[in-house]
Amino acid sequence: MLWLDQTPRQLDMSELKSLGLFRLPEPLQITDPALFDEVGDPFDVERFSGRWSFIFFGYTRCPDICPVTMSILGQAERLISAEEREDKASASFQGVLVSVDPDRDNQDTMNAYVKAFSPRFIGLIGSDASVKSFGLQLGAGFRRGGTVDTELGYLVEHSPYIFVVDPAGRYYGYIKPPFDVNRMVRIYSSLRQAREGL
Repeated sequence: MLWLDQTPRQLDMSELKSLGLFRLPEPLQITDPALFDEVGDPFDVERFSGRWSFIFFGYTRCPDICPVTMSILGQAERLISAEEREDKASASFQGVLVSVDPDRDNQDTMNAYVKAFSPRFIGLIGSDASVKSFGLQLGAGFRRGGTVDTELGYLVEHSPYIFVVDPAGRYYGYIKPPFDVNRMVRIYSSLRQAREGL
């Protein structure tokens, strides 16, 4: 990949925006979501500490945008992990999928789904109200669509963005599609450098 052949540099906000990242004027503190991870443990904001979290709201039966987005995040995570191991840096990228289909996505299905993209990814599940409450903190919405797929059942309409939470557990901004592996890596690398420079 091209980015591995170059010394990463910190991008300014106009460059990050050209890559699809829109930063909030001021990061917003997040409160604990009433959600559980893919192994059944309660998830709290401390799990964001020390990492840049890239969060996508989707579901395991999604036929298109969810598997594509998770695949891109998984590829980006592998590139980032390889580079951080080479630099002897501590891992600070975290991929998270929040299920917007609480009626069908349970612990077992989420565990199998997220681990297929990366063994380090986190899958969050909870009640419809809990997911909506967490989504409101990040500006993520979803609703069951009227379209029914004969094989997949009902479809769920949801936000297409990747939401970024900083290592202090604050909502930092969001990344607009279309997504690309190299763009994800460049955004993350610049964010990490900015954090290290503080």
